[in-house]
Amino acid sequence: MLLDAMKWRGDPNLNVIDRLARKYTGKPFPFRDKPAERVVLVIAVERARYGACSPKCKPSKAIT
Repeated sequence: MLLDAMKWRGDPNLNVIDRLARKYTGKPFPFRDKPAERVVLVIAVERARYGACSPKCKPSKAIT
């Protein structure tokens, strides 16, 4: 169950959201009001899969 693998923690200094914002926008997170209410959800991944396809590979059906 996902709730068992999740942890809530505060981010009052906006460290985590600033890191993400800088990665994707090059700027700190712009909405800085109410920093004490900001939280971070940490999700533990139990299993992950990755599949790669060669350039010759074509899916047999469209995924919708």
